[in-house]
Amino acid sequence: MDFRGTAGAAQTSEASKASSSRTSDLPPFTPWFRELAATKHSQAASNAFLRGDHAAAKELSLRAQEERSAAEKLNKKAAEEIFRLRNNNNSIWKVDMHGLHASEAVEVLERHLRRIELQPPGNNAASTDELAKSEPSMAGSSIEPGPGKVVLVRPRQAILEVITGIGKHSKGQASLPVAVRGFLIENGYRFDELRPGAFTFQARFPKIGIAVKGSASEVDTKPREVSVAVVSSIMDIPSAEWDACAVDSVDPDKFNPFLTHAFLSSLEESGSAVKETGWLPLHVVARDENETVIGVVPLYLKSHSRGEFVFDHSWAEAYYSYGLEYYPKLQSCVPFTPVTGQRILVRDTPYQDQVFEALVKALKSLTTKLKVSSLHITFPSEGEFSKLKDSGFLQRIGMQYHWRNRIYRSFDEFLMDLKQPKRKNIRQERKKIPAQNLKMKRLRGDEIKSNHWDTFYKFYRNTTDNHWGRPYLTREFFHRLGEKMGDKVMLIVAEHDDKLVAGALNLIGGDTLFGRLWGCLPNAYFPNLHFEACYYQAIEAAIELNLSKVEAGAQGEHKIQRGYLPVTTYSCHYFLDPGFGTAIGDFLAHETAQSLFTLCPITMNSGDD
Repeated sequence: MDFRGTAGAAQTSEASKASSSRTSDLPPFTPWFRELAATKHSQAASNAFLRGDHAAAKELSLRAQEERSAAEKLNKKAAEEIFRLRNNNNSIWKVDMHGLHASEAVEVLERHLRRIELQPPGNNAASTDELAKSEPSMAGSSIEPGPGKVVLVRPRQAILEVITGIGKHSKGQASLPVAVRGFLIENGYRFDELRPGAFTFQARFPKIGIAVKGSASEVDTKPREVSVAVVSSIMDIPSAEWDACAVDSVDPDKFNPFLTHAFLSSLEESGSAVKETGWLPLHVVARDENETVIGVVPLYLKSHSRGEFVFDHSWAEAYYSYGLEYYPKLQSCVPFTPVTGQRILVRDTPYQDQVFEALVKALKSLTTKLKVSSLHITFPSEGEFSKLKDSGFLQRIGMQYHWRNRIYRSFDEFLMDLKQPKRKNIRQERKKIPAQNLKMKRLRGDEIKSNHWDTFYKFYRNTTDNHWGRPYLTREFFHRLGEKMGDKVMLIVAEHDDKLVAGALNLIGGDTLFGRLWGCLPNAYFPNLHFEACYYQAIEAAIELNLSKVEAGAQGEHKIQRGYLPVTTYSCHYFLDPGFGTAIGDFLAHETAQSLFTLCPITMNSGDD
């Protein structure tokens, strides 16, 4: 009996025996059974929480986690055995991935390549089993010294064949070849797909370079070469090099905290924006001939459209109606963050335009190479929006509501800029806060303690749960954010009888206060507290910090009544299928006309001048 039920049906009797032997050190249940048990425990935990039995809810939640962990271990054991049996008679240069899930196949391929590429000299293992017994080595024995030269001994063969199949038994697009193709691209392997589901590529071996020092030469105004690569984690790029591209050293007012290495790495390290949540990082990096990073693009391979704030579900449905797959797709953005900013991040050099063009070409080339449906660049700057049109991107506009600081010295001075009905309404809303025995505080940097983040995470989960949303961000994300971004983080909290009952998370940019998340305790009900924490406290903070504007997130026409005005946002879209590209282009032209019609009356009738 195979652990996954169906995967072992086609295996030999040897597989059945091996599968039985693997149960000796693990509970005798299949992963399916474990996942079912985990689901039941999770449902029971939710029911316990709803009836107020928090202790039972915690206990059942822990049981669910244990069951899922056991299922993962069983699945991993099964994958290893399936791979061994499939490849027992293959040489190390031929790998059959049939029977593996996409994530398992990528992990197995990565491990197999590491063993091949770092094996000691002269190790010509005949099979994958023999190769597995030899540990990778980077010792000096792999290099044979000679008089005046260095020679690297390599295996006689270096072309690897990986067989994934074409997914005849899969529903929709086969995920296995897509995953392997993505792995090869993001790791810089040049491959051929001579037939569907069969990849050939050359293994890479350590290179020995000799640096020759000489007299300094004149620095060119343009790089002799711009090389572009893809990395699978922002941690593969030094933070200083990333931020040299993301942070404008000339104009500090343009500082955008969401584009920094600190923010994006917090998303990845906390497990919030990772492959398992449908956000596979595929960041694009441009380097000059000296290997200096001169441009980067935050990029993700997405298996859904959640957490983007530019809605394309109707496009996905249109693809499906014609029997085509819309996912996966490529997305250049800041995950879960509808904040406008540069997306093609280029270091300040005399050849910025050249690097920008190289990165855009690389993005389009990657879209073609991965054979995904489309590439989306959401919330880019207005300048990028204009440039990308010339590169074949479709254009889309949206709307947000921002508050502008007209050099106000106080909140009351801002109110005097409004018409009397709005002014009266805001004052009445703010009076209700102290009347409910609520105390507002604005915390920054070291003032925000670990217990604040734990409590705010409860607020955040209450918001996502009540609105049938998904908790995109993990508890760890908030802790990492506080540690890495320091006084760039502002947490606005509300206390009732010395107990935290609500909060709003903000980040401080060069000239902007960015309002991001809001939440409160499950049973908390305080009229107008949301407006106070998210809008009025943010305006007061911006005035105190002499910031030019407040961006309070996506959507919300109710913000107009509270001093916020509409602004245009942008997104750019590139489709491989020319027919769908034309159809969606027509749709966007109609949508844009409607948006401009809506925007103009609001702007003209705001009544705040």
